[in-house]
Amino acid sequence: MGPRDFCSFLNQRLRSAKGDVRHQIAARLPLAAILTTNFDTFIEDAFGAERPDVLNQQKLPELMRALQGRRFCVSTCMAR
Repeated sequence: MGPRDFCSFLNQRLRSAKGDVRHQIAARLPLAAILTTNFDTFIEDAFGAERPDVLNQQKLPELMRALQGRRFCVSTCMAR
């Protein structure tokens, strides 16, 4: 299975999936940032209408500015 097929497979599997109480708890913690390696968006979804910026290595300058400026964000290892 190539990268494109793998991403398509994950999208199909996760489309109807929902986060749980652990994601809600993480969203309420007073953290500077959350780092996730997950392909899903459960962490971001837990913030509801106040969804944070989601930054990754493809947005490195913006990620560095957010961290230096102490602006909360979710940093993901997956390009979404």
